[in-house]
Amino acid sequence: MKIQEVTIWKNGEAKAATQISATIISDNLTDSATFYYRLLTEENEQVAEGNIGISGEDYENWFSNEDAYIYICTKLNLT
Repeated sequence: MKIQEVTIWKNGEAKAATQISATIISDNLTDSATFYYRLLTEENEQVAEGNIGISGEDYENWFSNEDAYIYICTKLNLT
């Protein structure tokens, strides 16, 4: 998914992340899940990664992949 460009410092260089990729790595199917995300350059070079959890009302309101990306981007202050 495309994101507004954000500069990431990686191995002594400033890299422009323009994409986010996310995968669900766990979901108890009741009230919580965890996503693994990667920030990528236009050339698909990974410049950042991490995990984001979702629970409570946010989990209850999560219905689609787009909802998941919006949630992750909001938590990371990305647009």
